[in-house]
Amino acid sequence: QCKTCQRKFSRSDHLKTHTRTHTGKTSE
Repeated sequence: QCKTCQRKFSRSDHLKTHTRTHTGKTSE
């Protein structure tokens, strides 16, 4: 799940993409 907003994701790749919305990094 997301450490920032506690949202849970069934796929790790979806979590990684979501985490970028918090960090602001879109190039990774």
